[in-house]
Amino acid sequence: MIYENSTKYLTSQNLNIGKCGGIFDKNTIQDSIAKLQEKTTQQKFWDDNYSAQKILKQISSYENELKMWNELDEQYEEVESYLELLKEGEEVVEDADEALHSFGKFIEKVQIRKLLNGRDDHCNAILTIHPGAGGTESQDWARMLFRLYSRWCEGTGYKVKILDYQDGDEAGLKDVSIEVSGDYVYGNLKAERGVHRLVRISPFDSNSKRHTSFASVFIFPIIDDDVEITIEDKDIRIDTYRASGAGGQHVNKTDSAVRITHIESGIVVQ
Repeated sequence: MIYENSTKYLTSQNLNIGKCGGIFDKNTIQDSIAKLQEKTTQQKFWDDNYSAQKILKQISSYENELKMWNELDEQYEEVESYLELLKEGEEVVEDADEALHSFGKFIEKVQIRKLLNGRDDHCNAILTIHPGAGGTESQDWARMLFRLYSRWCEGTGYKVKILDYQDGDEAGLKDVSIEVSGDYVYGNLKAERGVHRLVRISPFDSNSKRHTSFASVFIFPIIDDDVEITIEDKDIRIDTYRASGAGGQHVNKTDSAVRITHIESGIVVQ
């Protein structure tokens, strides 16, 4: 009975692997690594340091994903070996159950990783927390959120760097910004963006009344510096005019103010 249930479970998990596209991904990843590594052997590879660093980052990313697929294969083979021992009547029920449980958890991890296929999901992120209206109560709620995210990052293996922190008037905090580094940080955190609400009996109210507190959470991906933007002259409009306000006699007599407009996006700089 134990063998039959374990076999059914393994079969269902094997179907999940197929949905992840693991076999095809491994072949594609290996080909991509080979092509990129071939570029690193070229004589003029380091002539363009910017391009070289970009290629090395891609290789590292592909190698980490390939490592994930290989580990999945190893766990699958381990579970299969335990099933063979169970079929032969060996007393390995506890070990087999532990291996199956670990295998199932790892498949969930792989499935989540495959869902994080957005353009910036692999990036590091900046997380900011701002308390809403409500004074000390909201500031304390913001502090609780900060502790929650910090503990989660620590448990997940992410690195946290505090960029800005302002203490609250009596308790909590007025503002905090942190940089979170690791694999697929933005993909895992982006769903936390929005307004978070807490309803509780406030410990800061002598009348012990129920309070509703709000705090806003913003998540921004840290974009790599490999973004190149080219703006042609035909895409912008430059206007010059006389500046207004205080500034001496010269400011209102010459066209000293300049306004540049990007026609397609409507972005204005002046």
